[in-house]
Amino acid sequence: PADDALALLTSGGAILLDVRQPAEYRLDGHAPASVRSINVPSQSWEHGFYLPLDSFAADAIAALAEAAGVPVGAALGGCPPVLVACADGRLAAAAAAQLRDAGVAQCGCCEGGLHALEAQGMELEVNEDGEAGLNGAWV
Repeated sequence: PADDALALLTSGGAILLDVRQPAEYRLDGHAPASVRSINVPSQSWEHGFYLPLDSFAADAIAALAEAAGVPVGAALGGCPPVLVACADGRLAAAAAAQLRDAGVAQCGCCEGGLHALEAQGMELEVNEDGEAGLNGAWV
């Protein structure tokens, strides 16, 4: 549930892997600086469609290793738990499955995504060129 995810993230016990597009991350808001989070898109947005990225798992594992301060080879079992999130949880579920298939031991999906975390009280940070909240400002 989102309240458990929020407690784990705010205590520093997990890394949040945001799999949205960079523009969504920047303009619609992302986890505050107090939460260890990284943005690695799981899909590309081309001609109005999401298309899977073949390099997602390798890119995410490298970014997780860097965020955890461990060698890439140790990221599979040596990282803190990873919570994968997108806006509403749909893209994140598939991304979390890819990471588990790639060997990331402690990987789960944040049910309801950032919408649910925001509803539980997580204040999202936005860049100056964005708007507050998950409102589709990037489209």
